[in-house]
Amino acid sequence: MPLFTTKPTDQFFERFMKHQPNFKPDAPEADRIQAELDAEKERKETHAMIYRDERHQHTFEKEAAMRPESISRPLLAALYLFTADGNLWNQVRDQVSLRRVYVDEMRPKNLTGTSYVFFSAAKDILSGSHTVQLTEIADPALLSMKSYMILCTALAIRAYGVERASRIQFEARWE
Repeated sequence: MPLFTTKPTDQFFERFMKHQPNFKPDAPEADRIQAELDAEKERKETHAMIYRDERHQHTFEKEAAMRPESISRPLLAALYLFTADGNLWNQVRDQVSLRRVYVDEMRPKNLTGTSYVFFSAAKDILSGSHTVQLTEIADPALLSMKSYMILCTALAIRAYGVERASRIQFEARWE
């Protein structure tokens, strides 16, 4: 619509008078940003993988994203277990490369019982050794229910991959 005035200050007032009071239009990119946020929220809700805490989630997702898509499922499962415990991850991160884990060179020290189970299970997944027995991981005195679920998730990653393992739903409450 053309303006009726020619002076710049009058044109400014004319434009101002055409606006509705208290109306704030959305920014042009608001719809695109909202669509991205909705898609990310839906992706997180549908694929809520079990993590020990936010640090575990952040570390595992960052490390997994650095690796190529063709990385083996056993390596991802071991990475998931290594990153579950901050102390364990700090001790073994130097032996984890983009495509290989040098498990024979790992010598972690001062591990808790849970950390040692995670380390031993990761070592078993990578090397095929049989250090961890089922009766040990099923002992409630050794592993909490959450740690047991983390171990089960790692085994699912080993068997089916991260995408399918993230769909596993465990009962959130137990006695």
